[in-house]
Amino acid sequence: VNREISFARAAINCVNTDHELQLYNAFCHSKFAENDVIPHFLTVEQYNELLKQCLRLGYYDLHDFIVLLTMTGCRPVAIKNLAWSDLHLDKRFFIVRNCWSKNKRMMYKYLNDTAIELLHQRQQNRLGDYVFINHKTGKAIGSYQKIFDKVKKHLDFKVTFYDLRHTYASWLVQGSVSIYTVKELLGHRDIASTMRYAHLDYATYCNALAKIG
Repeated sequence: VNREISFARAAINCVNTDHELQLYNAFCHSKFAENDVIPHFLTVEQYNELLKQCLRLGYYDLHDFIVLLTMTGCRPVAIKNLAWSDLHLDKRFFIVRNCWSKNKRMMYKYLNDTAIELLHQRQQNRLGDYVFINHKTGKAIGSYQKIFDKVKKHLDFKVTFYDLRHTYASWLVQGSVSIYTVKELLGHRDIASTMRYAHLDYATYCNALAKIG
């Protein structure tokens, strides 16, 4: 809500400035208290257990889907619709088309060694135009939710696909990656969206406190 209020406030201010008006801006001092939302992310042990159960149940595509979500921080819709033509392994990135981006802008998603190796393996056995396909239709996969729900029954912790994006961001911050770098990797438009992960940078905060005793 506060983001929309900020946009409305800026729009009225812009009109006043451009047209030398003095319209009353009712949004000048408007701001609502937001819910305290703490991102839920997986530990390395939980992540490994999730992958283990996928393999045990024979859900190999789901296993790879989870790995790519966690290693790229993408939203599920972006990975489900990832076409081979948008993948550039030699340059270690792929393109998320604006139609699959929440911000409706094209993004470049960069790949670590784990993601590169997995995509190379899938490329050797590609069956269609998409990295993840519906084996009956040959088109992009619609959803892995049903089999994901089956896997979750064998876990002693809760997890959603979106938690894997939180896990990506949280692990980066815990690895002392700059919050501004995390912002760019996630594709956030403003730093406020990324700051929800800032408290996880334990090492930086503890090192700072050590300087005063």
